[in-house]
Amino acid sequence: MQAMRSLWPNRSVIALVAGFTLLVAAIGASIWLSARQDRSVATIMHTLEVQNRLGAVLSRLQDAETGQRGYLLTGNPQFLAPYDASIREIPQDFAALEQLLADNPAQGDRLDRLARIASQRQDYLRLAIGRYRLDRQINATELLAGKRTMDQARALI
Repeated sequence: MQAMRSLWPNRSVIALVAGFTLLVAAIGASIWLSARQDRSVATIMHTLEVQNRLGAVLSRLQDAETGQRGYLLTGNPQFLAPYDASIREIPQDFAALEQLLADNPAQGDRLDRLARIASQRQDYLRLAIGRYRLDRQINATELLAGKRTMDQARALI
């Protein structure tokens, strides 16, 4: 019996090794879950940043449209302040979006399409302002074409 006991380690040593093994497994699982959660949070933050920037682009296009409309209705150049600010800030939003979406070609393609639409919308706004400054005339066809580009921007965003 004595010889048998010497072949098997003490039960407390076995329990200690088993407990230590479980502890190491639990720590490893915690580290893995924490890293996975960090990646998920980073993905969510990235998505929210993209959504915020897209919202900013839409808001700036709307502000530009509002400023243009106020000017066309009143002839008062003070109404162009939101237009001027928006036109100045839109390129910064697109630059930030390009960086955010650089790792996703499909989203990059949609961003390029949105940039073209936003540029067209800005062209229509500039054209109407220029025409109004020149001869105080408003071309309804150009305004409707501008509205269509704004609708396309909204749909794409």
